[in-house]
Amino acid sequence: MLYIIVPTFNRLEIFRKFIEQMDAQKNRNFRLVVVDHGKNRTNYRDPGVIVVESDVNGWSLAMNIGLQYLFNTMHVREDDHIMFLNDDVWIDKEFIDTAYKAIEQKPDACIGSVCYACGTDLTLHVNMKLHKMKAHFQYLNINRPLGSMEDTFYDSDVLKGRGTIYPVRVIQTIGLLNEKKLPMYRADHEMAYRAKKCGCEVCVYGKWHVGAALDSPHQVDGKLSFLQNYRNIFLHMISVQNIRDLWNFSWCCFEPFYASYYFFVNLIRSHYIFLCTYFKARRHDR
Repeated sequence: MLYIIVPTFNRLEIFRKFIEQMDAQKNRNFRLVVVDHGKNRTNYRDPGVIVVESDVNGWSLAMNIGLQYLFNTMHVREDDHIMFLNDDVWIDKEFIDTAYKAIEQKPDACIGSVCYACGTDLTLHVNMKLHKMKAHFQYLNINRPLGSMEDTFYDSDVLKGRGTIYPVRVIQTIGLLNEKKLPMYRADHEMAYRAKKCGCEVCVYGKWHVGAALDSPHQVDGKLSFLQNYRNIFLHMISVQNIRDLWNFSWCCFEPFYASYYFFVNLIRSHYIFLCTYFKARRHDR
């Protein structure tokens, strides 16, 4: 059985569109678990959908609520699989069929999807590999037409949480998402990297596609002060450049020497980019 965990947070219209896409799936052999953790509840009720309400704040916390529900209430089996999915994605009618095709070929692997930019047929990210010297997970196979993606599995070091399948036995081995250290971003990467360090195969299936919008909630704004921009980029919980998340991710994934190297290289790089972007934006808005 395939169980799908989807968190939703204060975006009813997006959630409704997501449900419409799930209802249109040709393959109905799945159980959908929605973790509704926003202040404005969806109040969604459907016999075929499990809705778990929670007040937690953070993607990994919400995902763990869903995982705990499956393990404690649904009593999933070792040969079952659990998919992580977001409600702001675009998926076709064969999405579940293709997921099962991937599982059949690699039942013991952690499998990610190819993410493409909505409105185009170009990939945003596929597989990611760690470049140790650059201290950076390189995005491979980007800007490729979806039709050019082979019917194969691409080796990866980490996976995005937007369309990822984990065998239950793997989660039982490595544990849940690290919600204490990584409540929002990087928890998906850390979990896949943890699985790989334990000897599990981590890969992306070239024919399994998920569409996503091109958005960046925290960008440098030339109309704001330096300190306001700095706080938004590096200190805000929902910023991908959050310094606390970078520190915790580094020390969760790597041994001490390389963790320090990874952290400081990324800290210097992100601050250099921030300074260049900030002063350019200030000149533009004068």
